[in-house]
Amino acid sequence: MQTIDYGQLARDILLDLLGLGLTQRRVSEGSVVSMTTITSVLKGHPTTARTYARLRAYSQESALTTGVTIVPGRGGAGRRSSERRPGKSKGGRTKVGVMVRTLVLVKPDGVKRNLVGACLAAFEKAGLAVKDIELITLSPERARELYRIHRDEPYFESLVGYMSSGPVVAVIFEGPDAVRRVREIMGDTDPAEAAPGTLRALYGETVESNTVHGSDGEEVAARELDIIFGHR
Repeated sequence: MQTIDYGQLARDILLDLLGLGLTQRRVSEGSVVSMTTITSVLKGHPTTARTYARLRAYSQESALTTGVTIVPGRGGAGRRSSERRPGKSKGGRTKVGVMVRTLVLVKPDGVKRNLVGACLAAFEKAGLAVKDIELITLSPERARELYRIHRDEPYFESLVGYMSSGPVVAVIFEGPDAVRRVREIMGDTDPAEAAPGTLRALYGETVESNTVHGSDGEEVAARELDIIFGHR
């Protein structure tokens, strides 16, 4: 059976992407590369269907270390009704190059399983910068305030209980289009629906214990940052 050097194949793909108009500078800053583009490039490589599936998973995981964000473009069956798709921020798109801040929480299950370093490294490798970080334990009242958008949902009290059940690591991340990029790195709310290589696909256990939280819009980020870092 033929042995495939996925590292070399991934480098070949990146070179082909550069040939499609992506400059080295854009790649190093964390360009957004659609899965459609990846697919069109792969058609030029001698890969079987099985190899393509494995390479797609490799590409998603590699995105966390190459600075290239790959947009999977998949659906979100099982996503909570009040949660938006990554990249569909409340208040519209962020202009390219504008530095914004967003909140990331490594949830109690992530802290308990010693995944803080792995989670934060994924965001840092994508070019996002840590501006503040704190280990805290949310009170039930604070958790209710953070997730008040879900207050009418049947899972609300369970979510509040889980989020206040142990320490969380709260981080302010800053970077161009940071809200959307954080959401893409995290993956779908349901780990079973999250794209391969995203944090929730790698580490999430359930829809509730899905390891990381990230603000889903710039207005939401401003409110959540105030709740977490404005209440010291």
